[in-house]
Amino acid sequence: MVYLAWNSKLHTTVAIKEFFPRSIVNRGRDQKSISLYTGQSLDDFIYGKEQFLREARTLVKFDHANLVKVLDTFEENETAYIVMEYYEGVNLEEYVRSQPGGKLSLDAAIAIMIPIMDGLREVHNYDLVHRDVKPQNIYLSSKGWPILLDFGAARQAIRNQNQSNSVVLTEGFASYEQYSRKGAQGPHTDVYGCAATLYYLLTGIVPPSALDRLQKDDLVPLPELAAGISNQINQAINQAMAVMPEKRTPKIENFQAALLSERLKPKAPEQAAACRQISTCAKPDNRLTAAKPGPVQQFTAAAGNPNKQVLQEQPGKKYIIKISAALLAVIGLFMIGGVY
Repeated sequence: MVYLAWNSKLHTTVAIKEFFPRSIVNRGRDQKSISLYTGQSLDDFIYGKEQFLREARTLVKFDHANLVKVLDTFEENETAYIVMEYYEGVNLEEYVRSQPGGKLSLDAAIAIMIPIMDGLREVHNYDLVHRDVKPQNIYLSSKGWPILLDFGAARQAIRNQNQSNSVVLTEGFASYEQYSRKGAQGPHTDVYGCAATLYYLLTGIVPPSALDRLQKDDLVPLPELAAGISNQINQAINQAMAVMPEKRTPKIENFQAALLSERLKPKAPEQAAACRQISTCAKPDNRLTAAKPGPVQQFTAAAGNPNKQVLQEQPGKKYIIKISAALLAVIGLFMIGGVY
């Protein structure tokens, strides 16, 4: 669950993500705290929450233009929250759909994915794996650069043996090893996600799932669907999308080198033009900023200021949500989307 919030100290908008694994928890009667579904393990939830916070504390260390910036973490309402920068722009999937033919040119796709892979290289240097690279998790900011969002490690940390695989992976972009609890995941897992995303950008088509490809590989060759794809580029993407990990391009930097080996990296004027095109289309999403409060949000008038909204007080707690580390008072909390 992700919310739009206001930092009353710095006078800026932030996004707050709540750890809320829908497969095992629900809202409590107060519509603020959470409760486990009958038969679900508290240990699974606690473990997932710990991983959620551990991942966030690591991401705080990153300062990369193409990675979502994590500002703070805190615990409240029996769960955990991550405070992130809020970006105005457009989702990459929506951007692609808005283009002629519902796909991008090779130069435009490369201009987006190479910076994303640069960010992933920094993530991998910390022995972390994103695990959910896909168009929906790449945001084109209104300033013209792509940003990788929504690190999925905490979501996969839920150890419930009966949890549906659909909760922890995205068909078409998830690698084969993600379908098994014992699958060895690593940088090669994100290589597959990047390659599958690039395939989608160039064709407008979601690739077949890795499981289906294992039985019968119906992946249509890129040159049949997109113009300007050389044999070398086709081979680079095919190897990065190899179903079996041992046959796949092992690291992001190897995939980048293969893509750029034909000097396909856009020159400065071309890349600037691509960014201007992205910036033009990446207008603020009014559906986010104008979202109506969801059922979780309850407001009361602040004492002495009836026009100011704060979260409803709860016995024994100053606010439902309080960001103590940064001394942020959340006074305008709105649901803007959700992945948990």
